[in-house]
Amino acid sequence: MIHQRPVGKMEVLPNAANVVPGLVEMSLDIRDLSSLHIDSLLKQLRIHLEEIAVATNTQIRLNRCLHNEPALAEPYIQKAITLSCENLNLSYTYLPSRASHDAQELAQISDMGMIFVPSVMGVSHMMPANTPPPNNVFREETYCCKHLSS
Repeated sequence: MIHQRPVGKMEVLPNAANVVPGLVEMSLDIRDLSSLHIDSLLKQLRIHLEEIAVATNTQIRLNRCLHNEPALAEPYIQKAITLSCENLNLSYTYLPSRASHDAQELAQISDMGMIFVPSVMGVSHMMPANTPPPNNVFREETYCCKHLSS
């Protein structure tokens, strides 16, 4: 299983060539479809960081800044999306989202489903990202809403 561990930000002080930094701060985003698995990964990370700190005589602190419960898409919404793609002769695949965004917030008050569209060269969330809207976006939304209301 592949785990996403994007580093959101790194601050290295002093940030200069040929200088051993005195302080490094970074954020780490750990995502999974299971809170238990996330907790297990954090436990493993703490153990490894403690080993590194002892071996290198370095002070390492791990502070949990944010915790969002994983949000799973509802099967009936996934089915509506599937039917919409089939009606429009669009290819599709099921993709578990480990995304951390509005869907997690919406899932607390409503059922949720997501449609991902491919980005050019697979690049997203960074410049120069290019995710042109499909020609059928409005039709997809219309078909999807039709299947959800049926």
